[in-house]
Amino acid sequence: MSEHAPLGGGGERGHGPPSRRDVLRAWAPAVAYMGLIFGLSSMHLQAQIIEQLPFRDKLVHTIEYAVLGGLCAYATRRTWPLHAALRTSLLGAFLAVAFGVSDEIHQSFVPGRNADVNDILADVLGASLGVLVAAYWERRHTR
Repeated sequence: MSEHAPLGGGGERGHGPPSRRDVLRAWAPAVAYMGLIFGLSSMHLQAQIIEQLPFRDKLVHTIEYAVLGGLCAYATRRTWPLHAALRTSLLGAFLAVAFGVSDEIHQSFVPGRNADVNDILADVLGASLGVLVAAYWERRHTR
């Protein structure tokens, strides 16, 4: 099990379970970012701008979900710091991808938008990259 940055939680020297406040702080960026994604995917105009260039929307999805994957990985690591890093990182990636799938379903109900399996694949790639970057960053900054 890899080391992690101490939290202000209940254990000795901050290595116990995190406080409710720590958990809320950890999840706030991910939840806010999900709200931003949901809002943007509700807009008809955004789809027209992005889809004018071939594959540009896939790049946008990859970047968008790399950020979300990193935020979710950060949140899961801070929520369950005593669990294995791999397990919590995979949970972060899963949550980001699950949100991506739900967002594609949401888009199928937005006039002028549609659900696209290739967007989900770009979301999976992005979430995976985001989790890897978050793991790398955490490893470098906790030694």
